[in-house]
Amino acid sequence: MNESTFCFGEFRLIPAHRELWRSNQPVRIQPRTLETVIYLVQHRDRVVGRDELISAVWGRVDVADNLLSQTIARARHALGDTAEEQHTIRTIARFGYRWILDVEVPADEPAPVSEAASFPEFDAVRPEPPPHLPSPPPLPPANRRKRHRLSAAALALLGIVGFASWPITPATLPPAQVQQPDDDVAAWPQARRLSALRDAVSSSHFDRAHAILRALPDLDRLQPEVRHEAAELALKEGRFEEALRAFKSLLFDLGEHGPPALVGAAFYGVGQAEFRRGLLDAAEPYFKLAIQVLPKAGAASRVKLGMAWTSLGRLYSMRKTFEPADHAYAQARMALEGTGDLAALSQLENNAGVTLIARYRYAEALPRFQRAADLAAMTQDANTEARARMNLVNAQLVMLQPAAALQSEPRLRALRDLVGDPVLAANADLIRAKALTASGHLREAALALQAQAARPTPNDETLAAIRDIVSADLAFAQGAVDIGAHSVHALLASPYDSSEDDGVTAYALWQWLQSSKAKGATRDMAAAAAAAEAKSRAHPAEPTLALYASLARAETADTKGDAATAQSEFEHALQLVEATHVPFDVLRVVAGYTQFLLRHHLDAEASVIAERVAGWAEGDYTASLVQLSVYHAIGSEAWQSALARTRSLAGERKIPAVLTLAPPPSAAGGPRGLLAVDLL
Repeated sequence: MNESTFCFGEFRLIPAHRELWRSNQPVRIQPRTLETVIYLVQHRDRVVGRDELISAVWGRVDVADNLLSQTIARARHALGDTAEEQHTIRTIARFGYRWILDVEVPADEPAPVSEAASFPEFDAVRPEPPPHLPSPPPLPPANRRKRHRLSAAALALLGIVGFASWPITPATLPPAQVQQPDDDVAAWPQARRLSALRDAVSSSHFDRAHAILRALPDLDRLQPEVRHEAAELALKEGRFEEALRAFKSLLFDLGEHGPPALVGAAFYGVGQAEFRRGLLDAAEPYFKLAIQVLPKAGAASRVKLGMAWTSLGRLYSMRKTFEPADHAYAQARMALEGTGDLAALSQLENNAGVTLIARYRYAEALPRFQRAADLAAMTQDANTEARARMNLVNAQLVMLQPAAALQSEPRLRALRDLVGDPVLAANADLIRAKALTASGHLREAALALQAQAARPTPNDETLAAIRDIVSADLAFAQGAVDIGAHSVHALLASPYDSSEDDGVTAYALWQWLQSSKAKGATRDMAAAAAAAEAKSRAHPAEPTLALYASLARAETADTKGDAATAQSEFEHALQLVEATHVPFDVLRVVAGYTQFLLRHHLDAEASVIAERVAGWAEGDYTASLVQLSVYHAIGSEAWQSALARTRSLAGERKIPAVLTLAPPPSAAGGPRGLLAVDLL
């Protein structure tokens, strides 16, 4: 049910706050007892069975009947009821319980906090924005909000972490996350309880945080600072909807006279929750409100202010408005310098790196990601380190540095069991599989994918798309063309294909075309080329789409015997890739063009084109394979050393058999092997 407040008799029950009030006084009530009351009130239209109630409140069924009876007795006592009177909760013999007291939901009750409500009561604390900030725009209706997908650069096709929402309640957390504190938390001084909770949340020790929250006295749970930390915990664990409700509820209760530090932090929390849900338009005004309010709190809020500027900069970069992004990052660095907060600096470095990649500046992004990962590791912030390290691995793979990317694989394997966000953990497995595949460790890559598939995973279309791309890459590396094509088709048939993340779709269409070419399916090749062309026309400003559409036209023209058009399109693709010079994309163009030239006995031209990737041949298998194919075709003495190098890089990948045999003396002008699938 969606009601946010229930009124009955002298009582007011607010499930979202986990609060029960009698007149104007909070009622002290144990958490399980309160959960029992909430469940019965929310299901007051029917009898609730004992087993159902136990499962809902305790999260398991192996709870003794006498414990439930004692909980019902405590609930009645808190409500001024008794087992004899039963004017609130009635016992239904041999079955369960039913709520029988009349309940009202006030007509003027504010909208549920999960919606994008405005907060007019905050007008008094909303100063005019500084000159460099436009006024926050009005929020669009919830059903018209636009989810922003990642951009079409190679960054996106390699799977930077996507957005998702997966509700996890304390009752459904894995057993490892339901530990008890070492001491009696209730006996600690209140300041120590809050400090311990804050430390556990900030360091991503989620099991400890949940244990402390469960052990807190009831009145502590009503404290704004505790509610803020509980909302932060939900955000870090990927429970974005729950975090959004909690932050907005806190804002509503704080009102215009709330402490600026806490109000600003709550504004930032709402922005983060909306941002992580992919709703940039909804997140932006809250980041700006945080930036306006937090300076009122003085030096104590410099860290949170820097984080708000960092998030606003990331938001601008996702829209590809890079000048405002640069300004926001500069403001963030000024706020954070001298604070000594390594976690906030880590997030700044990571987001700045992502912005550099959005501008195709991968070489500059690498040290940013490395520093972000190192800083996060020093603070034991598993979530931030995982994001930074995945971005580092992705950038290294795009830069054709698979050996460097592989060095992070063991650390990612360890981090995936430490992060609380299930989408983040799933992505860690996928990035591990990608790094292992790129280095030729195919069996280990398959195990990483199997491990990811075996774990509970949220139903998120971005995550599914990345999984399909990684699975296809692995299958093609194994020579399993049909399996790879199946993964590609799954992605293209999914709802994700209609999203705005064009880079993943562009790369998938190219994989479909290449696999169709390997199978001789000319009709599928034409369909893939047409789809790539349509994508490019729909988004003319996206260079990645135009590049892969040009490659698709080239391969299709060559299959039809139109060599002149094919060569013209390959040349056009070379011109396009020069604009961004992303090594991953350069290699795809050079590999396709080189094989085309060799098939048409244009050996000298092929050697010139292949030279563009010679610098990567020492470390990247596909680049080395391009060189090997040229040397073999022209009968160069360099063939043997190129073969030895390619074998050292192949791992479990199979080098095309024709390239492992000594080229005959008449190799120049002779028949050529078709290597399209092997060069994927």
